[in-house]
Amino acid sequence: MLDCTKVKTFTPHIPAGTGPTFIKVEEAIVEILADLNQSATRMLSNDQLEMMEQFITDTLRIGDWIYGTYTIFEDYQIEIKTMQQWQLDQMGEFNGY
Repeated sequence: MLDCTKVKTFTPHIPAGTGPTFIKVEEAIVEILADLNQSATRMLSNDQLEMMEQFITDTLRIGDWIYGTYTIFEDYQIEIKTMQQWQLDQMGEFNGY
């Protein structure tokens, strides 16, 4: 039987395309920051990236936002939507990559 439990999902949109879909907003923000870090002239340490993720997640309270697509940084968005658990389970490991 299919699991019809509704889950809130977070999908980062980066210049390379749509990233994987997550059920934790923190993971989607990490994906965005990791992509930004790769194009930076001076790469940030893992501790610095973690602090930025925590700041963005806590300050903007993205997990509380309603459904839609929002710009986090120029060329970087996060899509928030609801899907049923069985739909999430059937997605490929790297949805969109």
